[in-house]
Amino acid sequence: MHIADVAQYVKEGSFLDQTPTTAAPAFTFPTGRIPMLPKRFRTHLSLNPKVDRLTITCEMDLNAGGAVTRYDLYESVISSDERMTYTAVRKILADCDPALRRRYAALVPRFELMAELMEAMRAKKDPPREHRL
Repeated sequence: MHIADVAQYVKEGSFLDQTPTTAAPAFTFPTGRIPMLPKRFRTHLSLNPKVDRLTITCEMDLNAGGAVTRYDLYESVISSDERMTYTAVRKILADCDPALRRRYAALVPRFELMAELMEAMRAKKDPPREHRL
C-alpha cells in the first residue's frame, strides 16, 4: 500500500504544515474523495499512472487467516500502473465486466488476490457468531 509523502512537498513551518488537515492528501471512500490539500498540491501529489511519485509504503505479509505476520514502513518512489476507481474494480471483480477485464487483464490477477486478502481480513475482524438457542 502506498500513500503520497506529503512531507516531501509541504515546507516545514508553512501554513499547510501548521494545518491539521495535512495529515493526508485525501480521504478516499467508495462514494468519493474528501481533499485535504489545495488543488495545486493535490494535482502534484496524486499517484497518477506512469509518473514517479514520492510515497510512504506499507509492505505487509498476511497469513491465510488474514493476520498480519510482518510489516515494514519506508519511504519509496513509485510509478503506478493505472489510476483505478472503486467503480471500475467492482465491475471487474463483482460484475465480471468482460470489457474491463480485457482492458486491465494484466492487473486482474492482482485484484483477485487483493479481494481474497480483503475477505480473509474481514473474516478475522468479524468472526462468524455461533447461534445459541
